Amino acid sequence: MRKTNKVLSLTVAGLMAFSTSAVTAFSVSAAEDVTDTKIYFEVPTEIWADALVKTDVSALKVYAHTYAVAGDPDYKETSWQTKGEVCKYVSGNIYSYDIDAKYKRTLKDGADYVAIFSIVGDKGYQTCNVTMGKSCYGDTIVVTGETYENSQDSQKKDYRSVWKSKANAAVYGPKLEITSTGRVVGESIPTSITAEEMVAQFLHDYGVKNASILTPEKVQETCANEFINAAPKDVYDLYVSKYADELADPEAYPNTASAEKIAEYLGVTPEAESTYVVAGSEEICGVLWKGSPAEAPENVMTKNADGTYTKVFSGVAPAEKLQIKVVENTADGEQNWIGDATGNNITFDVTDTCDVTVTYNPSTSEITVTGDAVKLVTDIVITSMHAVGNGDPDDESWLNGAAWDETANEMEQVADKVYEITYH
Repeated sequence: MRKTNKVLSLTVAGLMAFSTSAVTAFSVSAAEDVTDTKIYFEVPTEIWADALVKTDVSALKVYAHTYAVAGDPDYKETSWQTKGEVCKYVSGNIYSYDIDAKYKRTLKDGADYVAIFSIVGDKGYQTCNVTMGKSCYGDTIVVTGETYENSQDSQKKDYRSVWKSKANAAVYGPKLEITSTGRVVGESIPTSITAEEMVAQFLHDYGVKNASILTPEKVQETCANEFINAAPKDVYDLYVSKYADELADPEAYPNTASAEKIAEYLGVTPEAESTYVVAGSEEICGVLWKGSPAEAPENVMTKNADGTYTKVFSGVAPAEKLQIKVVENTADGEQNWIGDATGNNITFDVTDTCDVTVTYNPSTSEITVTGDAVKLVTDIVITSMHAVGNGDPDDESWLNGAAWDETANEMEQVADKVYEITYH
Protein backbone atom coordinates (compact mmCIF):
# COMPACT_ATOMS: atom_id res chain seq x y z
CA MET A 1 0.00 0.00 0.00
CA ARG A 2 1.29 3.44 -0.87
CA LYS A 3 2.65 5.40 2.06
CA THR A 4 1.88 8.85 0.82
CA ASN A 5 1.05 11.95 2.73
CA LYS A 6 -1.86 13.22 0.83
CA VAL A 7 -2.14 16.25 3.07
CA LEU A 8 -3.49 19.71 2.41
CA SER A 9 -1.12 22.57 3.13
CA LEU A 10 -1.75 26.27 3.16
CA THR A 11 1.88 27.05 2.37
CA VAL A 12 2.13 29.65 -0.39
CA ALA A 13 3.78 28.20 -3.48
CA GLY A 14 6.16 31.12 -3.73
CA LEU A 15 7.77 30.39 -0.36
CA MET A 16 10.41 28.01 -1.63
CA ALA A 17 13.22 28.13 0.94
CA PHE A 18 15.50 25.44 -0.39
CA SER A 19 17.69 23.18 1.70
CA THR A 20 20.99 24.65 2.86
CA SER A 21 22.79 21.38 2.17
CA ALA A 22 26.23 21.58 0.63
CA VAL A 23 26.21 22.53 -3.03
CA THR A 24 27.82 19.89 -5.19
CA ALA A 25 29.41 20.19 -8.59
CA PHE A 26 26.59 18.08 -10.03
CA SER A 27 23.46 19.94 -11.08
CA VAL A 28 20.45 18.71 -13.03
CA SER A 29 17.72 20.81 -14.59
CA ALA A 30 14.86 20.11 -16.96
CA ALA A 31 16.30 18.16 -19.85
CA GLU A 32 15.75 19.08 -23.44
CA ASP A 33 17.03 15.64 -24.45
CA VAL A 34 13.88 13.49 -24.46
CA THR A 35 16.07 10.35 -24.43
CA ASP A 36 16.79 11.06 -20.74
CA THR A 37 13.93 9.27 -19.01
CA LYS A 38 15.31 9.76 -15.50
CA ILE A 39 14.11 11.99 -12.72
CA TYR A 40 16.49 13.12 -9.98
CA PHE A 41 16.38 13.74 -6.24
CA GLU A 42 18.59 16.02 -4.20
CA VAL A 43 18.93 14.52 -0.71
CA PRO A 44 18.51 17.33 1.89
CA THR A 45 21.57 16.40 3.94
CA GLU A 46 20.97 19.01 6.65
CA ILE A 47 17.20 18.64 6.93
CA TRP A 48 17.46 14.83 6.99
CA ALA A 49 20.70 14.87 9.00
CA ASP A 50 19.46 12.24 11.47
CA ALA A 51 19.34 9.71 8.64
CA LEU A 52 23.02 10.31 7.90
CA VAL A 53 24.39 9.84 11.41
CA LYS A 54 25.48 6.25 10.73
CA THR A 55 25.94 6.33 6.96
CA ASP A 56 27.30 8.49 4.19
CA VAL A 57 24.88 10.12 1.74
CA SER A 58 26.26 7.92 -1.05
CA ALA A 59 25.29 4.77 0.90
CA LEU A 60 21.64 5.69 1.48
CA LYS A 61 18.90 3.47 0.11
CA VAL A 62 16.71 5.95 -1.76
CA TYR A 63 13.40 4.91 -3.33
CA ALA A 64 11.24 6.59 -5.97
CA HIS A 65 7.53 5.70 -5.92
CA THR A 66 5.57 6.92 -8.94
CA TYR A 67 1.96 6.49 -9.98
CA ALA A 68 -0.54 7.87 -12.48
CA VAL A 69 -3.19 10.30 -11.29
CA ALA A 70 -5.19 10.42 -14.52
CA GLY A 71 -4.86 9.97 -18.25
CA ASP A 72 -2.74 6.81 -18.26
CA PRO A 73 -4.57 3.63 -17.12
CA ASP A 74 -1.66 1.50 -18.36
CA TYR A 75 0.80 3.03 -15.88
CA LYS A 76 0.63 0.43 -13.14
CA GLU A 77 1.42 1.47 -9.58
CA THR A 78 3.93 -0.74 -7.75
CA SER A 79 4.19 -1.57 -4.05
CA TRP A 80 5.92 0.84 -1.71
CA GLN A 81 9.75 0.68 -1.58
CA THR A 82 10.11 -2.37 -3.81
CA LYS A 83 13.38 -3.43 -5.42
CA GLY A 84 12.36 -1.81 -8.69
CA GLU A 85 12.00 1.58 -6.92
CA VAL A 86 15.62 1.72 -5.73
CA CYS A 87 17.42 4.80 -7.05
CA LYS A 88 20.99 5.03 -8.35
CA TYR A 89 23.58 7.24 -6.68
CA VAL A 90 24.98 9.83 -9.10
CA SER A 91 27.35 12.14 -7.15
CA GLY A 92 27.33 14.61 -4.28
CA ASN A 93 23.85 14.30 -2.81
CA ILE A 94 22.07 13.45 -6.09
CA TYR A 95 20.21 10.22 -6.88
CA SER A 96 18.50 9.26 -10.12
CA TYR A 97 15.56 7.05 -11.01
CA ASP A 98 14.94 5.83 -14.56
CA ILE A 99 11.16 5.64 -14.96
CA ASP A 100 11.21 3.88 -18.33
CA ALA A 101 13.92 1.34 -17.52
CA LYS A 102 12.75 0.08 -14.12
CA TYR A 103 9.23 -1.10 -14.90
CA LYS A 104 9.04 -0.56 -18.66
CA ARG A 105 6.75 2.43 -18.18
CA THR A 106 6.87 5.83 -19.78
CA LEU A 107 5.23 9.18 -19.11
CA LYS A 108 2.66 10.18 -21.72
CA ASP A 109 1.70 13.60 -23.01
CA GLY A 110 -1.46 14.96 -21.40
CA ALA A 111 -1.39 12.57 -18.41
CA ASP A 112 -0.80 13.40 -14.72
CA TYR A 113 1.59 11.51 -12.47
CA VAL A 114 3.05 11.76 -8.96
CA ALA A 115 6.55 11.03 -7.64
CA ILE A 116 7.56 10.41 -4.00
CA PHE A 117 11.19 9.97 -2.91
CA SER A 118 11.88 8.26 0.41
CA ILE A 119 14.62 6.61 2.42
CA VAL A 120 14.58 3.73 4.88
CA GLY A 121 15.05 4.65 8.51
CA ASP A 122 13.46 4.98 11.93
CA LYS A 123 11.82 8.25 10.96
CA GLY A 124 10.87 7.17 7.46
CA TYR A 125 11.78 10.38 5.68
CA GLN A 126 9.85 11.02 2.47
CA THR A 127 8.87 13.86 0.20
CA CYS A 128 5.28 14.94 -0.26
CA ASN A 129 3.38 13.79 -3.34
CA VAL A 130 4.91 15.85 -6.16
CA THR A 131 2.90 16.06 -9.38
CA MET A 132 4.75 15.60 -12.65
CA GLY A 133 4.35 15.25 -16.39
CA LYS A 134 6.50 14.29 -19.34
CA SER A 135 8.36 17.60 -19.21
CA CYS A 136 9.81 16.55 -15.84
CA TYR A 137 12.13 13.99 -17.43
CA GLY A 138 15.66 15.11 -16.49
CA ASP A 139 14.50 17.47 -13.75
CA THR A 140 15.32 17.31 -10.02
CA ILE A 141 13.04 17.26 -6.98
CA VAL A 142 14.36 19.28 -4.02
CA VAL A 143 13.09 19.50 -0.42
CA THR A 144 12.22 22.99 0.85
CA GLY A 145 12.05 22.29 4.58
CA GLU A 146 8.33 22.72 5.37
CA THR A 147 6.31 19.66 6.36
CA TYR A 148 2.78 18.53 5.55
CA GLU A 149 0.38 16.42 7.55
CA ASN A 150 -0.12 13.07 5.86
CA SER A 151 -3.58 12.93 4.30
CA GLN A 152 -4.09 9.31 5.30
CA ASP A 153 -2.33 9.34 8.69
CA SER A 154 -2.43 12.60 10.61
CA GLN A 155 0.39 11.35 12.86
CA LYS A 156 2.87 11.32 9.95
CA LYS A 157 4.64 14.22 8.29
CA ASP A 158 5.93 14.59 4.74
CA TYR A 159 8.39 17.14 3.43
CA ARG A 160 7.29 19.80 0.99
CA SER A 161 9.21 19.32 -2.25
CA VAL A 162 9.28 21.04 -5.63
CA TRP A 163 10.84 20.72 -9.08
CA LYS A 164 14.11 22.58 -9.60
CA SER A 165 13.19 23.83 -13.07
CA LYS A 166 11.16 27.03 -12.87
CA ALA A 167 9.15 25.96 -15.92
CA ASN A 168 8.08 22.70 -14.27
CA ALA A 169 7.63 24.35 -10.86
CA ALA A 170 5.07 26.68 -12.44
CA VAL A 171 2.90 23.72 -13.50
CA TYR A 172 3.74 20.89 -11.09
CA GLY A 173 4.49 20.67 -7.38
CA PRO A 174 3.11 19.49 -4.02
CA LYS A 175 -0.11 17.70 -4.92
CA LEU A 176 -3.17 19.50 -3.61
CA GLU A 177 -5.35 17.09 -1.65
CA ILE A 178 -8.08 17.00 0.94
CA THR A 179 -7.44 14.94 4.04
CA SER A 180 -10.00 12.62 5.58
CA THR A 181 -10.84 15.35 8.10
CA GLY A 182 -11.35 18.03 5.45
CA ARG A 183 -8.02 19.83 5.74
CA VAL A 184 -6.41 21.11 2.57
CA VAL A 185 -2.77 20.22 1.96
CA GLY A 186 -0.46 20.88 -0.96
CA GLU A 187 -0.64 23.52 -3.64
CA SER A 188 -0.74 21.93 -7.09
CA ILE A 189 -4.03 20.66 -8.56
CA PRO A 190 -3.33 17.98 -11.21
CA THR A 191 -4.01 19.38 -14.66
CA SER A 192 -6.56 16.64 -15.40
CA ILE A 193 -8.91 17.38 -12.49
CA THR A 194 -10.93 20.40 -11.40
CA ALA A 195 -11.29 21.74 -7.89
CA GLU A 196 -14.98 20.83 -7.96
CA GLU A 197 -14.12 17.22 -8.86
CA MET A 198 -11.64 17.10 -5.99
CA VAL A 199 -14.23 18.22 -3.42
CA ALA A 200 -16.90 15.91 -4.87
CA GLN A 201 -14.48 12.97 -4.63
CA PHE A 202 -13.67 13.89 -1.02
CA LEU A 203 -17.38 14.00 -0.10
CA HIS A 204 -17.93 10.67 -1.84
CA ASP A 205 -15.08 9.04 0.11
CA TYR A 206 -15.76 10.53 3.54
CA GLY A 207 -19.29 12.00 3.55
CA VAL A 208 -20.60 8.94 5.38
CA LYS A 209 -17.42 7.38 6.77
CA ASN A 210 -16.39 10.55 8.65
CA ALA A 211 -19.84 12.05 9.19
CA SER A 212 -19.16 12.27 12.93
CA ILE A 213 -16.35 14.80 12.45
CA LEU A 214 -17.34 16.57 9.23
CA THR A 215 -19.50 19.67 9.56
CA PRO A 216 -21.05 22.03 7.00
CA GLU A 217 -18.66 24.72 8.25
CA LYS A 218 -15.63 22.50 7.64
CA VAL A 219 -16.77 21.44 4.16
CA GLN A 220 -17.63 24.99 3.11
CA GLU A 221 -14.29 26.18 4.49
CA THR A 222 -12.62 23.55 2.30
CA CYS A 223 -14.47 24.85 -0.78
CA ALA A 224 -13.34 28.40 0.02
CA ASN A 225 -9.68 27.43 0.49
CA GLU A 226 -7.39 29.75 -1.47
CA PHE A 227 -6.01 26.88 -3.55
CA ILE A 228 -9.42 25.28 -4.25
CA ASN A 229 -12.04 28.07 -4.50
CA ALA A 230 -14.83 25.73 -5.63
CA ALA A 231 -18.45 26.94 -5.86
CA PRO A 232 -20.59 24.75 -3.53
CA LYS A 233 -23.46 24.60 -6.03
CA ASP A 234 -21.11 23.40 -8.77
CA VAL A 235 -19.74 20.73 -6.42
CA TYR A 236 -23.28 19.59 -5.63
CA ASP A 237 -24.31 19.39 -9.30
CA LEU A 238 -21.17 17.43 -10.14
CA TYR A 239 -21.67 15.05 -7.21
CA VAL A 240 -25.26 14.12 -8.05
CA SER A 241 -24.32 13.66 -11.70
CA LYS A 242 -21.10 11.69 -11.19
CA TYR A 243 -22.54 9.35 -8.57
CA ALA A 244 -26.09 9.12 -9.94
CA ASP A 245 -26.03 5.32 -10.19
CA GLU A 246 -24.92 4.96 -6.57
CA LEU A 247 -27.44 7.52 -5.32
CA ALA A 248 -30.20 5.58 -7.09
CA ASP A 249 -29.37 2.42 -5.10
CA PRO A 250 -28.60 3.44 -1.49
CA GLU A 251 -28.87 -0.14 -0.22
CA ALA A 252 -26.05 -1.28 -2.49
CA TYR A 253 -23.96 1.84 -1.75
CA PRO A 254 -24.52 2.66 1.94
CA ASN A 255 -21.23 4.63 2.14
CA THR A 256 -22.29 7.08 -0.57
CA ALA A 257 -23.77 10.15 1.11
CA SER A 258 -27.25 11.08 -0.12
CA ALA A 259 -27.87 14.15 -2.23
CA GLU A 260 -29.70 15.69 0.73
CA LYS A 261 -26.69 15.18 3.01
CA ILE A 262 -24.31 16.63 0.43
CA ALA A 263 -26.57 19.67 0.07
CA GLU A 264 -26.44 20.09 3.84
CA TYR A 265 -22.64 19.87 3.88
CA LEU A 266 -22.33 22.42 1.09
CA GLY A 267 -25.04 24.75 2.34
CA VAL A 268 -27.00 24.72 -0.92
CA THR A 269 -30.66 24.25 -1.74
CA PRO A 270 -30.91 21.67 -4.51
CA GLU A 271 -33.33 22.31 -7.30
CA ALA A 272 -36.03 19.67 -7.59
CA GLU A 273 -35.26 17.53 -10.62
CA SER A 274 -37.67 16.69 -13.40
CA THR A 275 -38.80 13.12 -14.04
CA TYR A 276 -38.64 11.85 -17.61
CA VAL A 277 -41.06 9.27 -19.03
CA VAL A 278 -41.13 7.56 -22.43
CA ALA A 279 -44.61 7.78 -23.93
CA GLY A 280 -45.79 6.40 -27.24
CA SER A 281 -47.14 3.38 -29.09
CA GLU A 282 -48.67 0.67 -26.95
CA GLU A 283 -46.59 -2.01 -28.71
CA ILE A 284 -43.44 -0.68 -27.04
CA CYS A 285 -44.65 1.30 -24.02
CA GLY A 286 -47.33 -1.11 -22.83
CA VAL A 287 -49.75 1.80 -22.44
CA LEU A 288 -50.85 4.25 -25.11
CA TRP A 289 -49.28 7.71 -24.85
CA LYS A 290 -49.16 7.99 -21.07
CA GLY A 291 -46.52 10.53 -20.01
CA SER A 292 -46.77 10.86 -16.24
CA PRO A 293 -44.92 8.70 -13.69
CA ALA A 294 -48.22 7.88 -12.03
CA GLU A 295 -49.80 6.62 -15.27
CA ALA A 296 -46.72 4.80 -16.58
CA PRO A 297 -44.29 4.12 -13.71
CA GLU A 298 -42.64 1.33 -15.70
CA ASN A 299 -41.62 3.85 -18.39
CA VAL A 300 -39.77 6.27 -16.09
CA MET A 301 -36.24 6.87 -17.40
CA THR A 302 -33.09 6.32 -15.31
CA LYS A 303 -30.55 9.11 -14.87
CA ASN A 304 -26.98 8.22 -15.83
CA ALA A 305 -23.70 9.53 -14.45
CA ASP A 306 -23.19 11.74 -17.52
CA GLY A 307 -26.55 13.50 -17.00
CA THR A 308 -28.42 11.63 -19.74
CA TYR A 309 -31.52 9.48 -19.16
CA THR A 310 -32.25 6.00 -20.52
CA LYS A 311 -35.09 3.52 -20.66
CA VAL A 312 -34.58 -0.02 -21.96
CA PHE A 313 -37.59 -1.90 -23.33
CA SER A 314 -36.79 -5.62 -23.30
CA GLY A 315 -37.84 -8.08 -25.99
CA VAL A 316 -39.80 -5.69 -28.21
CA ALA A 317 -41.62 -7.66 -30.93
CA PRO A 318 -41.27 -6.76 -34.63
CA ALA A 319 -43.47 -3.81 -35.56
CA GLU A 320 -43.61 -0.93 -38.03
CA LYS A 321 -44.02 2.78 -37.47
CA LEU A 322 -43.61 2.71 -33.68
CA GLN A 323 -43.66 6.24 -32.26
CA ILE A 324 -42.46 7.79 -29.01
CA LYS A 325 -41.79 11.06 -27.28
CA VAL A 326 -39.99 11.82 -24.02
CA VAL A 327 -42.16 13.61 -21.48
CA GLU A 328 -40.56 15.90 -18.92
CA ASN A 329 -42.56 16.06 -15.68
CA THR A 330 -41.33 19.09 -13.74
CA ALA A 331 -41.35 19.47 -9.96
CA ASP A 332 -44.27 21.91 -10.18
CA GLY A 333 -46.43 19.45 -12.08
CA GLU A 334 -45.98 20.79 -15.59
CA GLN A 335 -45.34 18.54 -18.60
CA ASN A 336 -43.12 19.11 -21.63
CA TRP A 337 -43.56 16.65 -24.50
CA ILE A 338 -40.25 16.36 -26.38
CA GLY A 339 -39.84 14.94 -29.89
CA ASP A 340 -37.31 15.34 -32.67
CA ALA A 341 -35.71 18.62 -33.73
CA THR A 342 -39.00 19.73 -35.31
CA GLY A 343 -41.14 18.57 -32.39
CA ASN A 344 -42.54 15.51 -34.18
CA ASN A 345 -42.72 12.00 -32.79
CA ILE A 346 -39.66 9.76 -33.10
CA THR A 347 -40.70 7.03 -35.57
CA PHE A 348 -38.90 3.70 -36.02
CA ASP A 349 -39.37 0.07 -37.06
CA VAL A 350 -38.32 -3.03 -35.14
CA THR A 351 -37.46 -5.68 -37.75
CA ASP A 352 -36.78 -8.52 -35.29
CA THR A 353 -37.33 -9.12 -31.58
CA CYS A 354 -34.73 -7.14 -29.62
CA ASP A 355 -34.15 -4.79 -26.72
CA VAL A 356 -34.84 -1.14 -27.54
CA THR A 357 -32.98 1.61 -25.67
CA VAL A 358 -34.31 5.16 -25.59
CA THR A 359 -31.78 7.81 -24.50
CA TYR A 360 -32.50 11.47 -23.81
CA ASN A 361 -29.93 14.23 -23.32
CA PRO A 362 -31.50 17.23 -21.50
CA SER A 363 -28.58 19.50 -22.40
CA THR A 364 -29.19 19.04 -26.15
CA SER A 365 -32.85 17.89 -26.13
CA GLU A 366 -31.74 14.99 -28.34
CA ILE A 367 -33.53 11.63 -28.28
CA THR A 368 -31.89 8.50 -29.68
CA VAL A 369 -33.43 5.05 -30.16
CA THR A 370 -31.05 2.12 -30.52
CA GLY A 371 -31.25 -1.67 -30.73
CA ASP A 372 -29.94 -4.58 -32.77
CA ALA A 373 -33.04 -4.58 -35.00
CA VAL A 374 -34.09 -0.91 -34.76
CA LYS A 375 -34.47 1.05 -37.99
CA LEU A 376 -35.32 4.73 -37.77
CA VAL A 377 -37.96 5.96 -40.19
CA THR A 378 -37.06 9.26 -41.83
CA ASP A 379 -39.40 9.26 -44.83
CA ILE A 380 -43.02 8.77 -43.74
CA VAL A 381 -45.81 8.05 -46.23
CA ILE A 382 -49.06 9.44 -44.81
CA THR A 383 -52.08 7.28 -45.51
CA SER A 384 -54.41 9.02 -43.04
CA MET A 385 -54.29 11.75 -40.39
CA HIS A 386 -56.23 11.62 -37.10
CA ALA A 387 -56.82 14.07 -34.30
CA VAL A 388 -55.97 12.39 -30.99
CA GLY A 389 -56.48 13.80 -27.51
CA ASN A 390 -58.44 13.78 -24.28
CA GLY A 391 -61.94 13.30 -25.61
CA ASP A 392 -64.75 12.72 -23.12
CA PRO A 393 -67.33 9.97 -23.89
CA ASP A 394 -69.91 12.09 -22.03
CA ASP A 395 -69.27 15.09 -24.28
CA GLU A 396 -69.16 14.19 -27.97
CA SER A 397 -68.66 17.81 -29.02
CA TRP A 398 -64.90 17.42 -28.54
CA LEU A 399 -63.05 14.71 -30.49
CA ASN A 400 -66.45 13.03 -30.91
CA GLY A 401 -66.04 11.71 -27.37
CA ALA A 402 -63.01 9.54 -28.34
CA ALA A 403 -60.18 9.53 -25.79
CA TRP A 404 -56.73 8.97 -27.31
CA ASP A 405 -58.08 6.83 -30.11
CA GLU A 406 -55.71 6.71 -33.09
CA THR A 407 -58.39 5.22 -35.36
CA ALA A 408 -61.08 7.86 -34.74
CA ASN A 409 -61.40 11.46 -35.89
CA GLU A 410 -59.88 11.09 -39.34
CA MET A 411 -58.95 14.47 -40.80
CA GLU A 412 -59.50 15.75 -44.34
CA GLN A 413 -56.55 16.84 -46.45
CA VAL A 414 -57.27 20.37 -47.70
CA ALA A 415 -53.81 21.19 -49.12
CA ASP A 416 -50.31 19.78 -49.33
CA LYS A 417 -49.37 18.70 -45.79
CA VAL A 418 -52.47 20.42 -44.41
CA TYR A 419 -55.31 18.45 -42.76
CA GLU A 420 -58.49 19.70 -41.16
CA ILE A 421 -61.31 18.56 -38.89
CA THR A 422 -64.03 20.70 -37.34
CA TYR A 423 -65.92 20.23 -34.06
CA HIS A 424 -69.20 21.93 -33.15
